[in-house]
Amino acid sequence: MSDIPVERVQKKLTFILELLRSARDEPFYTQLVGCQEILVKFDAALEHVEELATRTEFIIDWVRQVRSLVYTMEDILVELDETFRGKLTAKANDDQVSGTSNKVLINLIPSCFPTIFNSDAVKLNAKIRSKIEETTHKLQDLERHIDGLGWLAEGRMSYSRVRNPFTSILDESSVFGMEKDRKVIINLLLTSDEASQHKFSVIPIVGMGGIGKTTLAQVVYCDEQVREHFDLRSWVYVSDDFDVVRLTKSILDSVQVEKLSDAHDLDLLQIQLKEKLYGKKFLIVFDDVWTEDMNGWNILCSPLRAGAPGSKLIVTSRSEGVASSINEYSVPPHRLQAMTFEDSVSLFAHTSLGTENFEAHQELKLIVEKIVKNCHGLPSAVKALAYVLRKNENIRRWEALLETMISDLRFNGLGVFESLRVSYQHLPRQLKQCFAYCSVFPKGYEFEKDDLVHLWMADYLLELSRDYEQMEDFGSRCFDELLSKSLIQQSSSNRAQFELHGLMCELVQSLAEGSYLNLDVVGSDFEDKYPPESFLMPHHISFINHTDEVLKRIEKLNIDIGHVRTFLALSVNAAPDHSGDFNLATEAEVPDGFLAKLKFIRALSFNGLKINMLPNLIGDLKFLRYLNLSFTLIKSLPETVSDLHNLQTLTMIGCLHLTKLPSDETKGLGIMELENLPLLRGKLSIFELQNVGSTVDVGQGPLEDNRVEELLMAWSSDFSGPREKRDEIYILDILKPQSNLTKLTMEFYGGKKFSKWMGDPSFSKLVHLTLRNCRRCTSLPQIGQLPFLKDLHITGMDELKSVGPEFYGEIAPSVKPFPSLETLLLEDMPKWRYWSFPTPVVEVEAVFPCLLELKIKNCPRLIKLSSYLPPSLVSLCVSECSDLAIPIHKLGYIGELNLAQCCKAHLSTEGGAEHNFLNRDFFQQIPRFSCWEEFKQFLETIQHLEIHDCTTLPDDFQSLKSLTDMRIEWCPEFLSFSRTVFPPMLRRLIIDSCKSL
Repeated sequence: MSDIPVERVQKKLTFILELLRSARDEPFYTQLVGCQEILVKFDAALEHVEELATRTEFIIDWVRQVRSLVYTMEDILVELDETFRGKLTAKANDDQVSGTSNKVLINLIPSCFPTIFNSDAVKLNAKIRSKIEETTHKLQDLERHIDGLGWLAEGRMSYSRVRNPFTSILDESSVFGMEKDRKVIINLLLTSDEASQHKFSVIPIVGMGGIGKTTLAQVVYCDEQVREHFDLRSWVYVSDDFDVVRLTKSILDSVQVEKLSDAHDLDLLQIQLKEKLYGKKFLIVFDDVWTEDMNGWNILCSPLRAGAPGSKLIVTSRSEGVASSINEYSVPPHRLQAMTFEDSVSLFAHTSLGTENFEAHQELKLIVEKIVKNCHGLPSAVKALAYVLRKNENIRRWEALLETMISDLRFNGLGVFESLRVSYQHLPRQLKQCFAYCSVFPKGYEFEKDDLVHLWMADYLLELSRDYEQMEDFGSRCFDELLSKSLIQQSSSNRAQFELHGLMCELVQSLAEGSYLNLDVVGSDFEDKYPPESFLMPHHISFINHTDEVLKRIEKLNIDIGHVRTFLALSVNAAPDHSGDFNLATEAEVPDGFLAKLKFIRALSFNGLKINMLPNLIGDLKFLRYLNLSFTLIKSLPETVSDLHNLQTLTMIGCLHLTKLPSDETKGLGIMELENLPLLRGKLSIFELQNVGSTVDVGQGPLEDNRVEELLMAWSSDFSGPREKRDEIYILDILKPQSNLTKLTMEFYGGKKFSKWMGDPSFSKLVHLTLRNCRRCTSLPQIGQLPFLKDLHITGMDELKSVGPEFYGEIAPSVKPFPSLETLLLEDMPKWRYWSFPTPVVEVEAVFPCLLELKIKNCPRLIKLSSYLPPSLVSLCVSECSDLAIPIHKLGYIGELNLAQCCKAHLSTEGGAEHNFLNRDFFQQIPRFSCWEEFKQFLETIQHLEIHDCTTLPDDFQSLKSLTDMRIEWCPEFLSFSRTVFPPMLRRLIIDSCKSL
């Protein structure tokens, strides 16, 4: 019942009570104190209800009434809070008091009497007082049911014991669709890591409940290769009872033959276990692990470090965080995916009829396919339903199961929902609330992480535990926690989006039934599901069906929307099986009456609806924190949007008709308006910067006070007209960002120089920098001292002729230029000719000390790479650089060399190679290999060679002693390949599109 905001109402009530006590309204103060005591009881009762295995209609109705009354009480308190907080905040501003927290504001209350809160202002009007008294009486009535009934103790279940413990014994004939996963895990088990500093490594198998983690562990545990590879094996069922003594005894009991004593002394047990494992290569499976207690794991694993190198632990868990709590080397978690439809059908056939398929039972096949589809690839659900029909070929029985399967899954003791529910029960309260909110998304809907976090923020679900943390960062941590615990999963079709597993979606919707209403139905189905006589009082409404009839239909429904917190038109493109065309809907309007009813709305989305305007009433939604108008036909926002003082998120993606935003007409809307958005954070893209006037009066830059982490600054690609006569560096000076920046992209900048702030070491978090098509720049910015810059891409600088010392910044013996740079791309610079390093020359290791990949493309006048290429370089790609000399003798441990369309390119081999370890070469459009005789001596270690579109080829490939793979394509003059010139280790040869062969 975590969707019921009891705790939130209690905190709100505390603030109001402080105010009323100072106002000396004793009778009303006493009444609200009693109300707070009832809420404490409700909180405990609802926690018990969540743990009930079954719920009677009476309990369901009781919860529904509690939910309604708690939300009503919150609405009343929110209005009071808003009124009194506004007066106190104004007083704080007048007195120049820093901060507006509850504590600060409450301390101001005594000074506010009688000037601000006189007797008339503090006294609640009769209407509000009557509302509170009525609600309080109803709460008291519901409280009596708690004291008078004994249902709290009855039917309560322990979720830690829902699942029976599994052993290592497995019936392999019942395993389907795990061959690929089996090979991956066995390969990890048999891979030697004896050189590792850790005595054993951890292999986590992660996935949602019932996905088959234990089955996979059983499969590999019983594999013959695995049994022979390890000296000792042990299977330990953990569950949520992480008792170190019990687990140590379990391991010890399984690795020794003699009878174990009944000792409970942990020290004695661990000494015995250490002796048994000493020098032995072991495999231990910890099944169904929940704890992330690093200290407990450290104690349990202490004797395991006596084993031989190459020992392994397999840990099955629903949470990725378990593996990180074990203080040993862990491979990335192996996340199990849902079964394929075909494997699910096979498993159903095996479990129900003992056959491999339904070829002999065609009359049942169609029914099975429908049943299996609703299991969403969850093996435990497939088995549970198939077991009900075991050895039963009566078609009516199968049809009956299909009709009632959802209720069976939830309530009829099959154990599927109970298993999933365990994951939910282990969550802290705040995460339960966040997870329950996912009920707004229908089954199969794909959503974005940031959007869900913003919705959580809008509904006050995120309470910061650290004063210095930003709300979005905390929300991101909550999301990651749900993801790591397999309650949310990454979309299989789009890695940038996420979804709930089909059965997990059923679970979350059952948790908050009645509070969340999805209107994703069309035509007569809509009226059938929501007949006029039905009365609904939801707090969150969502729908995908984007037609002009949606708002009209909602008005016709018997729905009390006066307490609705969320109203979401969801993106049609993220819906399952969408047609991709929602332009069939005609233009619609948002009725004034509809908005007027949404008095307490927090999140409002008209995403994809064909509305062309917003009523001015939008400004009356004073509690609105999230507004999404993406892909609407909106042409302008009403000025009243500026009255939405609580608004946190405004999204207007794809509003192609938008021409006007609200603004102060006396000032206009310009680049300096950004300084009024100090809470701006995340990603910011600013386009058409050429329109910024040169007369902007600037003190502090508009971006210096916000929390933007990724910034895109873009000018027009047209450099003609007024831009020809002005230097645009002043815009860069204006837009100096806050030092929190991690990624900066600059496009079509028209200045000749870059601003000095770009190389300021204070930008210590900058990791990615892209300078694209800055065609007039004659020099690069001084960015060599940025401490954590990893990726640098510079393209399209037409006027750049040389790269010299200015690029690296100030050089000193203790300072290494570009200390963290790993990838450097230099492309499309037609006049660039010289590349030099600072003077006096620093040590080789001090220049680009971490550079791994260097790409140079379409720099036709560049004649020479510096002789000081870093020894860290592992990949060099050069394309369309006809005059470039490459110092192969300075390429150190490079592993890959790629040359393409370098007609006059040559490889400088003067001085011999220094530890060259080439293993892959790629040549394309190089007419001749003039340096082959000198170069081939450095190719002794090469394993892969590709030659594309070259007119002349060498004829002595046999000198490439390590070559195993070779590909020759589009070489028109290649006539033959003598058998005598084959490299001795060649295993794979591909020759394609060589017309003269």
